[in-house]
Amino acid sequence: QQGRILVKLLLFAASLRHDSENKRLIQLVTEQLGNKGITVDLANFSEFDVPLYHGDLNAEKGIPAGAQNLINRMNQASGTIISTPEYNYS
Repeated sequence: QQGRILVKLLLFAASLRHDSENKRLIQLVTEQLGNKGITVDLANFSEFDVPLYHGDLNAEKGIPAGAQNLINRMNQASGTIISTPEYNYS
């Protein structure tokens, strides 16, 4: 439609647990955004296989493939919503 801004959001829960409450929350947000006509790229955190940052390895070998996948997906989106677990009030 003319004059309408197209929005694409990347959503994922930063939890690997199968029955994560954060995954359920992201699913609810996905449904609400879909009802508003917003395009959602719903990802599973395990798709990215992102290791802890290690500057020396990054300099030697470059960005790990999983991290590059995350970067690419984020670059293709207008924005990102991440639901993260909280452990022991941290």
